Amino acid sequence: MLSKRIIKESERIRADPPPYISVSFDQDNLLHLEAKIMSPPDIPYEGGVFLLDVNIPTEYSMSLPIKWKYMLGYFNGQVRSLLEYCGW
Repeated sequence: MLSKRIIKESERIRADPPPYISVSFDQDNLLHLEAKIMSPPDIPYEGGVFLLDVNIPTEYSMSLPIKWKYMLGYFNGQVRSLLEYCGW
């Protein structure tokens, strides 16, 4: 069963996506999504595109962490820096 928070947050992301980030939800499972982070201009990672496969635990937000996998094999500092820059 999905928590109200997951439903609310997925609706918010669809209605007002964060800058430089796009999210594609699995239509059959809101606990799985793919995110694409485009590097903002004027930073060292300009022009970069980073893909993440994200799995949210069924007990979210009482259970952490959300699990993600950098789709090129690892989640590195570049992606973490971009998420922080974009406010995530």
